[in-house]
Amino acid sequence: MTLIILKHLLVPGFTAAKGFDVASGWGTINAARFVPMLAAATRANHQDAAARRQAQGQLTALQHGIRLSATSIRPRGRSYLLAADYLPHHPVRLFIDGRAIATLTANTLGAVMYMIDPSPLKLTPGRHLIRLASMLLTETTSFYCS
Repeated sequence: MTLIILKHLLVPGFTAAKGFDVASGWGTINAARFVPMLAAATRANHQDAAARRQAQGQLTALQHGIRLSATSIRPRGRSYLLAADYLPHHPVRLFIDGRAIATLTANTLGAVMYMIDPSPLKLTPGRHLIRLASMLLTETTSFYCS
């Protein structure tokens, strides 16, 4: 019997993680574009309609995942934002009316939270659009300030 001993070599690079691999770029799809294109491709190949409906339903659920504690904020009031389905520990950019407000970091479960206080943000009365943008997902919703 021959015994072979291998020494561990340290190779610099990136560590792959579930859902994303920086080294290869795999996992960096734009889900909002990919899922409809995948559904169209399966339709063109006469594949299962039930699978297409399920994929479209899951995408729709992701695109409307921002929850606000209040969608109408009174003077001196606040609303708490909660959104999920992001890559854990990755940045999520928060915009209100197209203006960059903050870069949040998704927690271990892929969720982000933020307190919206119109006063320090100098938000005028009326409707405002929130956009959360990450590597894979962009979500939008709106709220009102009175």
